[in-house]
Amino acid sequence: MLRLLAFLLAVYTVGALCPFGFTHYGESCYAFIAEEMGWDKAEDFCLRKYGAHLAEVKTAGENKFIVDFLNNNTHTFYGYDMWLGGTDNTFDNSWRWAALSNTTLTFTDWSPGQPDGSFQGLERCLELESSYNLKWNDDDCSDHNMFICERPFNPPIPPLPGVGR
Repeated sequence: MLRLLAFLLAVYTVGALCPFGFTHYGESCYAFIAEEMGWDKAEDFCLRKYGAHLAEVKTAGENKFIVDFLNNNTHTFYGYDMWLGGTDNTFDNSWRWAALSNTTLTFTDWSPGQPDGSFQGLERCLELESSYNLKWNDDDCSDHNMFICERPFNPPIPPLPGVGR
């Protein structure tokens, strides 16, 4: 009986880790959105629809998780660039995570020669560039890309046996 209870608790907890359509990794839940829009609209979409923000990739492991997910789902994402939550909207080449932490990028995976701010200096938003093997690239924020939403991982606290009965 105790094993059955432990199994059911594990299934309940694992099944409820992230909202439907999100994938769990580390301390976060991620939604890979196969709809194209500009960076600002993508950020707004994440917030309004999911209470999330564009993904803030802070470690090599997190970056690998995202790249692996995209590579394992090429039927949906192959050939598409993906917005992340980084921006240099102050035009001083100090890239920051825009929403959740507003911190400077400490981990990066820039493609060689990036960020370059090209296209008349208007490339101020961070994307995973498909033609650069999903390395990071700065792009014009008004370009329409698919995107990745991230929200904190908040596992449910299962009820204690016999409490509330």
